[in-house]
Amino acid sequence: MTLDVEEQLTDVEVRLGETLCAFAVFKILNERADKESDASLNAKIQVHGQFWQATLVGQQTVHILGIGALVDKRPDVASLVSVLKLVRSKLPDDIATDIESRLTAMKTKYSDYRHKLFGHTAIDRRAIIDKFNAEEFTLEEHAADLADLEYVFKLLFQASRGSPLPTVASAKKMHFPYRQSVERTEADTHALLTAL
Repeated sequence: MTLDVEEQLTDVEVRLGETLCAFAVFKILNERADKESDASLNAKIQVHGQFWQATLVGQQTVHILGIGALVDKRPDVASLVSVLKLVRSKLPDDIATDIESRLTAMKTKYSDYRHKLFGHTAIDRRAIIDKFNAEEFTLEEHAADLADLEYVFKLLFQASRGSPLPTVASAKKMHFPYRQSVERTEADTHALLTAL
């Protein structure tokens, strides 16, 4: 069964929203609950530390798997790659090539971690964890990668409709339903931590 571009965009939008929400929780917990940033909050979290550790690992897993799903090249999945294939003819060649390069770079960057560390338990998992930690992925780097994927989604969405393509600045002003979910998730996470 092949999905048309609208159905694929809907599926990709849902995955993008889930990925952004998971990252929002992960980022806020890491920033606010750090011992150096708020020793009092950190102490409260340590009372139920295993729960918070599981929450962090779960959110990290969801956002890494989500990035991988968004750049998946397999023909039987809805992803930014599959949407690009459907709307490529509506894009200038240089923009289509740039998007393809961005998605390929993102897939290369995250695929080993997604597959061997988060999606499955590779035999060499300890070495993969060490490599992941050595790469020193920062929250800012993850946020920038997710912003890039969000921008690509908005470009492809506009191209699918034959609408003018947004710049990075104008894309930030474009709001989709998933953005409300992300904002609510951020507010709820802050409220939960404040209430502790």
